Amino acid sequence: MSNKKHIDFLKQGGSLLIVKNGEIIFKSNKDNLRPLLECIEKLKDKMVGAIAFDKLLGNAAALLFVYAKVREVYASKGSKAGVNTLERNNINYSIEKIIPCVLNNQTNGLCPMEKLSRGKSPKDFYRLVSKNLP
Repeated sequence: MSNKKHIDFLKQGGSLLIVKNGEIIFKSNKDNLRPLLECIEKLKDKMVGAIAFDKLLGNAAALLFVYAKVREVYASKGSKAGVNTLERNNINYSIEKIIPCVLNNQTNGLCPMEKLSRGKSPKDFYRLVSKNLP
């Protein structure tokens, strides 16, 4: 499957796809950070060096991709903070549309996970949000 087909997965409603050595190791249609957290919980070692395709990349997701040591990230939309996190950690990326920030569901303020991710290291942020996993 080419990158174009992986990107089409996002355009058709997919939210997260992780590919390693040309094989899909994880995919989800669920929203928010839940699928990425589930993937890290189950497949963290396999994610090292993988390529991630994400519908919406904010700083929270970027920190988790850094923590999982992915090699590259493609996203439909990405926040400036998310891009900065990827750049600081030397992760290649391709983002169709860069947005100022990720908003909450009411679009009247910053997403709660974005607020929570501010000033955190990838490891500290993962520890904080993984405590909420069932």
